[in-house]
Amino acid sequence: MQQYLKIENEGVAPIAGFTVLGMSTSRGDASKVGNFGSGSKFGVLSLIRSNIDPIIYLGTDKLTYYTRPETMGDKIFQRVGYRFRTKNELLSVSLDFGSADWTDVSMGLREYVSNAIDAANGDVSKIKIEIVDNARAKTGLTRVFIPITPAVLDYYRSLSNNYLHFTGKQKSQVIIKQDVSHCRIYLKGVYVRTLNQLSYCDYNFGEEIKIDESRNMDDYYARYYARHYFKEYCPVEVMVRVLSNNTEVDALELVSNGRSLGMSEKRKVEFEKEFKKQNGENSVIATPLEGAMVNFAAKKGIKSVMLRSEEMRSALSEIVPTVSNCDDSIINGCSVQPLRIDTQKRVEKVWAWLNQIGMTANKDIPEIASFSCIMTGGSEMQGFHIPNTNKIYINEQNPVATNVILEELGHYITNSTDGSQDFQDWAFKVAGKIIELMENS
Repeated sequence: MQQYLKIENEGVAPIAGFTVLGMSTSRGDASKVGNFGSGSKFGVLSLIRSNIDPIIYLGTDKLTYYTRPETMGDKIFQRVGYRFRTKNELLSVSLDFGSADWTDVSMGLREYVSNAIDAANGDVSKIKIEIVDNARAKTGLTRVFIPITPAVLDYYRSLSNNYLHFTGKQKSQVIIKQDVSHCRIYLKGVYVRTLNQLSYCDYNFGEEIKIDESRNMDDYYARYYARHYFKEYCPVEVMVRVLSNNTEVDALELVSNGRSLGMSEKRKVEFEKEFKKQNGENSVIATPLEGAMVNFAAKKGIKSVMLRSEEMRSALSEIVPTVSNCDDSIINGCSVQPLRIDTQKRVEKVWAWLNQIGMTANKDIPEIASFSCIMTGGSEMQGFHIPNTNKIYINEQNPVATNVILEELGHYITNSTDGSQDFQDWAFKVAGKIIELMENS
């Protein structure tokens, strides 16, 4: 026995809505899913090409489709026609019309469900979508019957994924997900495409985002507006959790185009407030490269939220303090002291040695600062360099320690951390150069 997917809504749709390209009662209505007046026409062709022949009842009047072979030159093509009431009429389209873009059964089903939703003004409680054993008309209703195939059944079972209307989220611009997965894009509540990129949220675009008549948009366009929606509409508490994420997940939301997240000033204020709420008033952002400064800040009661990349740190630095650019609030009045003359002279002398053996990477001598020691558990920091800055700090309690000064200059020159391969390579090269000088003296 043949079963059907029934898509039913109140009211009797006009025959032209199924047979005349470009005619649509939804055109120009921002509240409606439809717009172009072509969906149900392209949609039925995609179904017929898959050997699925829909039966449509407009009230008690039955509408079906058929094809008839015709020739043009030496080619044979299938011209599409329809039967309505007692009349057969050929359409001005062939079965191949739209086949380059309308390639999937789901695209045709999408149009019929969307039409029903529009007819109900978005209230899905007023439509019926169900599996039935026969195709029957009913006065005052529009009913579309699609013969059940595996593809049709799969689409029916995925209605809540394909239409946000069935979960009550059709007006939500950002859909929060429990787990990171490939990003799904919706337009006015209707599923459009899945991006080949992971995301923390899915996105539901509005009337201002344009698509073509095949309901398609390219990946770049979709990613661009998804990030825009994330920045402008995502609940700020979710934004903070996502952007503060330190995992290796290459998610869409964690790409900032290198310099700026482009948030509005209002969102920046909201973000900073929420960041402090989640992480504490004395919280900053940092990356692993800033390990020395992170340790120093921790001793002053400053919590460093570690980010996954320097790019994200750079983008967020326009909103919340970084462990590097907040050193004034951490150190001034607490640790930074007037630069000791003996420290300055010693640094200049060590720098001259390094310059002589060609180990300064053509950099200028850094700025120098003295600081008073913060002792924790009997140990104290002797010096540190803040990555990506031209400044080193030397403990005033050990102001001319050559080993400390050499180490911090090395961090400045290589812009690398303790234990890194770059720093070790530099240190061994310095040692080798000094040995060579000693041998030649």
